Parts: sequence; structure tokens; C-alpha cells
Amino acid sequence: MDKILENKKIIYLIFFFNQVCSIRFFLNSSFFNKDITFFYIYIFISLVIFHLIFSKKIMSFFLSDKIIYSIFIFFFFFLIYIYPQQDALKYSLLGSDQDNCYIDIINNVKNNNDIIYSKSYLGNPCSTGLLSFLFYFPLIFWENYFTAIPLIFLLLFKKCNLILLGDKILANFVTLLLLSNLVFLELAVSGSDFISISISYVVANIFFIEGLKNKKKLFIFISFIFFLFFFGSRSILLILILPLGYIYYNKFNDAKVLVYFFLLLILVSASFIIPYILLLPNFFPPFHLISKAYWYLSNIKYILLILITIFFVFRSFLIKLIKSKYLMFILLLILIPFLLSSVSGMIFHYSDLSKWEELNYIFLFTPALYIFILASFKFK
Repeated sequence: MDKILENKKIIYLIFFFNQVCSIRFFLNSSFFNKDITFFYIYIFISLVIFHLIFSKKIMSFFLSDKIIYSIFIFFFFFLIYIYPQQDALKYSLLGSDQDNCYIDIINNVKNNNDIIYSKSYLGNPCSTGLLSFLFYFPLIFWENYFTAIPLIFLLLFKKCNLILLGDKILANFVTLLLLSNLVFLELAVSGSDFISISISYVVANIFFIEGLKNKKKLFIFISFIFFLFFFGSRSILLILILPLGYIYYNKFNDAKVLVYFFLLLILVSASFIIPYILLLPNFFPPFHLISKAYWYLSNIKYILLILITIFFVFRSFLIKLIKSKYLMFILLLILIPFLLSSVSGMIFHYSDLSKWEELNYIFLFTPALYIFILASFKFK
């Protein structure tokens, strides 16, 4: 805990960013009459409360395991209560359809439909990769399994924080910080798989790092499963496999790393290509994300051009940094594409940020952002 108190500026900055991400919640909420004034009030009050509990005695109480697990239990029962209500909005063609694709795919398979993939009730194409069912197969037996997913991955995130940061209080702080993010709560209530995707990236990398460092084959195997889920959840994530493998190889200089990522590339690619070939005559939307990415690029083409120029100017310098600061490069791999996608959406919807759906993409990198920023400042 002393490490938290000694780095107040960084902690306050992370918390402020965490709260600012909630802007679309207030712009969309009928409860707040879509008045942005309530957003400013929320930021002010949350910062005041955070400042008041930012003392050694109070913080040690809030960040104890007993409090954290009590919050987890309350959160789980909250989801059990609220998720069915949120899901029922689909009968009125309202609410969020982020959980819809999993159920539809399962029902289409159960009913022996020729078309496995179908559009959601709001008309959105499903981009879910079939490897997602590595963790979502319980939906076959329990449709409200979406209420358990956020809690399961929060527990995984807490464990990874402890492994990487080596401090129970700090690990609990980062986990509670994630749970206090209104984007996280919005995604959890709607059954979004963004929670599992974002945290699986953290889990896969931390277990892989620890497995390589300490030669733990079980950790490396666990990381492989989570990487399969992460890369196989969306086709666009395939672009991250080769850069990630390059960073790890430069850090550890081990040929086994190349074999590891080659197998990942083959298996994940097959998980998309084989179903695409089999389902092509009907409907296979996971690849629509490629065209969606092109749309995002058209909105930020000048920003991207600047970033590419910077990369080539400082390429040799960046390569030298990989071995000493490879954690930050791992972070950047997931941060850059989703941050750019979110910025692209903001540019397109700047006149009405309530339609800024791409804001949710920010959460895809925030779990990695929080834990790796703390690790990079040597909190260990």
C-alpha cells in the first residue's frame, strides 16, 4: 500500500481516465435526461470520494480481500437480478445485442439450421469467432451464464495482478479500479464479451511471461488457451499475432517462442478459414471486421500516417527498447488499434457523442493499460 501512496500522481491520472471513459453512459441515459452536466458532477464527486479514501487506514480497509470478495459477491447477485431485465429488452427491439450472437449460433446449431451465423435482432452482423466457445460453451446449458463471466474474469484479473505486481493491496486496487469503470458495468450488464476478450489478453501475456521466466510448462499451456480465445474471438485480432511473437522472441531469444506463435497463427487462422469455406454459400460475417477497420482508417488516415512516420524514424531506437521495456510494447500492441478505432468513432460522431459506440473499444485495452503502467513504474 505504501507503493500506492508514494505514486499519487500516477494513481490519480489512471483514476481520472477511468472515470472520463463513462461519458457516453450519461449522454445515453434517460435517467439523467442525457444532460452532460451530470457527467461533470459525477467526475467531481468521484474524485472527491477517491481523495477522501486515499489514506493509509481507509485504503487498507477498502483494499482488503474481505471487502474485495464481498464486492464481488454483491456484483454477481446484482448481475443475476439486472441481466435478465436487460436481456428482455430484445423483445421490444431495444437494449444491447452484444450477447445475442452466442445464443443465436448455439440455437442455429441445435436446430440444424443451414446458416450458423445470423444477424442480431438489431440487424448487426455477428463477428464472433468460433474459438470464443472455448470459454462460452456453458451457454449450451445455462443461458444466463453471461452473469458469471464478468466475475470469473475479474477473479482471473486479480490473480494476474498479484502475479505481476507481487503486492496484494496493489492487485486489489487495480481490480477494484476496473470494476468501478462505468464502461465495465455497462458491458457486464449487456452480456458483452469485451470483458472476457480484454482480460484474456492480460491473462495470456502474464502467464506466458511467467512461464518463460520460470520454465513453467503449465503456465505456458494456460497462456496458449487464453491466446487462442483472444485471437480467435475476432478475426481482426489476427494482426497482433506476428508483432507479439516478434517482441517475445527479441526479449527471450528462444526458438520455442517462434514455434509457439506459429502454432497459434495456424490454429486461429484455421478457426476462421475453415468455417468460412464451409459457410461461404450462406453467411459468414466474422470477416466483416476487415472492412469495418478500413472505415475506421478512413477517419484517422492522417493520424495513422503520422504514427507510421514516427515508427520508421525511431524504428532502430524502438527495437533497442524492446528487450528492456517489452511490457510496454505488449501494451501498445492492443492499445494502438483500439484507441485509434475509438478516436475514429469519436471523430465521426463528434456532433453527437451519445452515438459514439466505439467508446466501448477503450475497455478492450484498459485492463492491460492499468496493470502494465503500474508494472512499468516498478511498483513490484
